[in-house]
Amino acid sequence: MRMNKALFKARINPNECNVKYIASVFDVCFYKTENELIQLFQKELSKENIENRVRKLNAYYHTRLSGEVINEIVKKLEDNINDLNSRILNSDDNTVDEIASCDFGYYFVFATKYCSFVNPDSYPICDNIVYNLLRTYQNRDRFYNDTFPKFESLKSQHNYKLYKKIIKEFQSFYHLEKCSYREIDKYLWIIGKNN
Repeated sequence: MRMNKALFKARINPNECNVKYIASVFDVCFYKTENELIQLFQKELSKENIENRVRKLNAYYHTRLSGEVINEIVKKLEDNINDLNSRILNSDDNTVDEIASCDFGYYFVFATKYCSFVNPDSYPICDNIVYNLLRTYQNRDRFYNDTFPKFESLKSQHNYKLYKKIIKEFQSFYHLEKCSYREIDKYLWIIGKNN
């Protein structure tokens, strides 16, 4: 999806109006996919539903999980179905790291997306596109006061709380308190994809 260059340049500065507008552009462009995932994540929890969630989220959001990883994540979620879901609904950030940790590696990006679809008010999504744009804003405006970690370093530290702290400081610095995490995710992804 490409935006008109003049419109894009006007929307590149994060403010409440731009974030909400770009989030609405995302909603129009990805309505069918988003709606299907939202409905899937609102269904009552069951083993079949867990597997559908993982497989469709992987397919629609291009997280590139192999079959072995999908099976391991599905089993982990099924074995702890009520506990993990309850903890996600109660905003326990440790669930991201638990879901992400597998025998085959650490699948941070997928886990942030999974938790966000269960509880979008508490879990900002992290992926390479979003994080690269955050780094661009950090280099330009210094919105984050500590050392800004590299994406691979953030993932290897198994530290979702650090990523969430970065997003909160981004939100505060640009006065985006009236914007939800999901609106900020959509804004960062669209701008990052078109940057």
